Amino acid sequence: LISNNGKSVGNAEIILDNGIAEMLTSSISTSNGDYAFPSAVMHYDYSISGEKNDDYLNGVSTLDLVMIQRHILSISKFTDPFNIIAADINNDEKITASDLLELRKLILGIYSKLPKNDSWRFINSAQSFADINNPWPLTEKINIANLSHTMSNQNFVGVKVGDVNGSAVANANNETVESRSNVVLMTENKAVEANTMHSVVFSSDIEKVYGLQFTLTLNNADLADVFVGSHKLNDANIAKISDNKYTVSWNDINAVNGKDILTVNVFSKGNTMVSDVISMNSTVTTAEIYSGENLQTGKLSLRFAGS
Repeated sequence: LISNNGKSVGNAEIILDNGIAEMLTSSISTSNGDYAFPSAVMHYDYSISGEKNDDYLNGVSTLDLVMIQRHILSISKFTDPFNIIAADINNDEKITASDLLELRKLILGIYSKLPKNDSWRFINSAQSFADINNPWPLTEKINIANLSHTMSNQNFVGVKVGDVNGSAVANANNETVESRSNVVLMTENKAVEANTMHSVVFSSDIEKVYGLQFTLTLNNADLADVFVGSHKLNDANIAKISDNKYTVSWNDINAVNGKDILTVNVFSKGNTMVSDVISMNSTVTTAEIYSGENLQTGKLSLRFAGS
């Protein structure tokens, strides 16, 4: 099992089926992507298929939304059929705005898994694609007629659904430490009064931001609005996870710059400082920002001047 960007896919369940329930068996792929059925009985017809649904968020972020949106709008089309498959979030064999909505719900923590798709799809490596923009129907089984000898090179290509930039960890050996810049959003640490609305504006020297995501925690305050630049975010961009915790995901084809990039409007319930009211973290949705023509990923954080 090899992912479409060349990584061995481990810990996948490979199923060997000959139509007889008592003989149904499975094998777990190794960290090298290998699987085997040494006890398969000869002279039966078999089908082999794969499953892996352990981490839907693996490799998935708002950066993927940026790239899928650019594909939909023909700004930057995918040239790999496996990226088309990965972008079909709702499994309807086409790439539309509905796929963006479904994937964002996963990023925001509304979904723990995709309701209409698996985390990984395993495509018979022998499948060819006459039209890379329309790779369906998919061949997700390897069929063997009348098994009569030991067979090798029965291979699948693993596609991580939602991951179009190839960042998914396919097995423990593939984990890498990425070098990411730190992007700090600054604001003045002002006093806030109880029972009043406060607009907290954050800025950075970053330019050409096409997307960002984070988890927002409020202390003794209610969230009113969130703006990215001049864009007021709606319910599709923000999810309330608990009484004081929210997740945020935004992207657009038009970039915004760092000055006044983030505005958080809160209704304070106590007399305190801004730094005691608002915090950003990665407890649900990882705090990241995507900028520049190469869509560089940066770690996102807040800083309160004078705190």
